[in-house]
Amino acid sequence: MSTEKHFVQRINFMKHFQCIGGSCWDNCCLGWTVDVDKKTLKRYEKQAPELLDKTVERIDKTGTKMKFDGKRCICLDKDNMCVVHAKYGEDFLPCICYYFPNIYKQLDKDIYMPTGLGCPASMEAALYAKDSTEFGWHETEVPRVREQLVDYMQNAISKDKEQLLDIHKTCMNIVSDEKSSANELLSKLLLFVSEYSLMDSGRKIKKYKDLVEKVNKKEFSQKPLDMVTLVENISKILDLLIIMQDKATNVLFKAIAEIVIKNLKESAPLNNVESIKNQVDVLKKDEAVLKNEELMKKIKDLESKVGALDKKADTSEMDKIVEELKKDKIHVENQDLLFLLEKWNVKAKNEVDKLFKNYIRAKLVECIFPICDYWLDERKTVFMLTIQYLLIRLILMNFMDKDGNLPNKEEIIKIFQVVDKFFYSRKKQKTMDMCMGIFDCQQTNYLINLIKSL
Repeated sequence: MSTEKHFVQRINFMKHFQCIGGSCWDNCCLGWTVDVDKKTLKRYEKQAPELLDKTVERIDKTGTKMKFDGKRCICLDKDNMCVVHAKYGEDFLPCICYYFPNIYKQLDKDIYMPTGLGCPASMEAALYAKDSTEFGWHETEVPRVREQLVDYMQNAISKDKEQLLDIHKTCMNIVSDEKSSANELLSKLLLFVSEYSLMDSGRKIKKYKDLVEKVNKKEFSQKPLDMVTLVENISKILDLLIIMQDKATNVLFKAIAEIVIKNLKESAPLNNVESIKNQVDVLKKDEAVLKNEELMKKIKDLESKVGALDKKADTSEMDKIVEELKKDKIHVENQDLLFLLEKWNVKAKNEVDKLFKNYIRAKLVECIFPICDYWLDERKTVFMLTIQYLLIRLILMNFMDKDGNLPNKEEIIKIFQVVDKFFYSRKKQKTMDMCMGIFDCQQTNYLINLIKSL
């Protein structure tokens, strides 16, 4: 056993983390390079030289990695369990395997240990955390830490670590209100970063608390937006999903995306004018409707109104038509966007809202936001989080059954995990560019409207 001891700040919800081992659907020893650090190599040389046969020098000559058989680490057995861990113990695991899915962030002489959410078990621990207190920190002892840690204080806006951590705490307080919805929390965070990110370093340090007071005074209506805005926004999310499905290498993500794309393309016409036209066309072929003179008269009246509309139609007139369709129950269930939204708003929204709030909190502690920011820009970080939020919501909506029930717990975790993994892969900048090409992250109100539109 190692006699080294290191004190680190660990995120609270990881006290509930438990690796699911060989039953994991996204095993961490498949499909990516497992680097072997120098300390572990020395341990192999002195205590288990036979393990050196399982390693190989990297092609770029920058270090050593475990050998792979196709996409599988050579140390995996037929049950996807690690033979090194089973036979030699955790001290003989490469450092990257030992600490995964934890991430080490150095702030001056202190080490913080948040966790990545690309792991199904860590995603479960985060999503099902009991409340916002689970996203705080506690000090704990660990026997090993990653070699060559980057000190994020070197490029920080202040050399005062406590001041920086207070800014992080302030951001966490914004998203910690248990009474607010996920929509409201993310909207508040967007308002905060929209002004914070434009300040110079000195003003960021002095004004962040004033900004929070300003944000908290803002009221956020939960009233749905008009159908035209709604449809245009969903069209953009669908465009993004189509691109992601094409570029993704994760088989599970590709399968999920394919189902949602098929549902939206075939079952929920994205042009709301066309949607109403399609509904009218279907009704006109229904014998029961054809025999009802009063209903046929109403349909013809609606048809004439729809014929005069286009995508830029007066939204109040469009809303009237939609309401008439809904009131007379002549919209085609399971074949329009309205029905999908109706199911979501009635049942699933409340059930999943806590999961979304926890996901937002987990993403902020993952990078100790805004200190170790993934995108080196606070606004872009929250922008990307907004797009993930919208995308996951739309996917969950499409996986509800006809009674409005969400998929089971395991399927929900899978959806969150594969979307998160796509956004935070090693090709983060390409993902950012892809999203920037579809959405406008410079307009805070635009992003808040996006959140409200689903």
